[in-house]
Amino acid sequence: MAARPTRTKIRDAVALMVLLGTWLVMPPMLGVVNQPTTVLGIPSIVVYVFAVWGGLIVFTRVMARRAGRVSTRVEEPTYPEREAG
Repeated sequence: MAARPTRTKIRDAVALMVLLGTWLVMPPMLGVVNQPTTVLGIPSIVVYVFAVWGGLIVFTRVMARRAGRVSTRVEEPTYPEREAG
């Protein structure tokens, strides 16, 4: 069974997303992609920027859904004195 996400894991993933997204659109990375090539007639840099943008939107959506599940899950209290033994 997969481990359930916790608030800390989600917060860390979002922080990593911000750092990665920033790094992917910095001028040195854009310079690597800025070649005189096209993809279906569209310059490669435009395809790259929109792909990064779309990826960040999808990742944000996934993290928002997971954060919603974590915040709505109710933890059942444990009572050590009631345990069998």
